[in-house]
Amino acid sequence: MHQIDQCKIHSNLTLSFNDMESLMLVYTPSVGSFAVSIYLLLSSMSRFSNQSFTFRKLTDFLNCSIDKIEQGIKKCEQFQLVSTFY
Repeated sequence: MHQIDQCKIHSNLTLSFNDMESLMLVYTPSVGSFAVSIYLLLSSMSRFSNQSFTFRKLTDFLNCSIDKIEQGIKKCEQFQLVSTFY
C-alpha cells in the first residue's frame, strides 16, 4: 500500500445509535481505537463521496503514516469490519 494508490469505498451501511454503542463498547477494546477511527472515517467517506481517492487523503485526515493506516485496515479486516479488494 502506497500513498499514491487509489481506493474506492463501497458501502450501503448506516450506523444507528445502537450500532455506534456496540462499535465503541465492544470493538474498541478488541480492535483498538485507531482501527475504529479508520473504520468510522471510511464509513463517513463512503456516505459523502462515491469517487476514488488516494491513501494520502487518509494519512492527511488521520495525521499518520501509510504503514499505520495499513495496520489499522488489517485489524478491521480481522474483525470483519471491512473487506479489501485489490
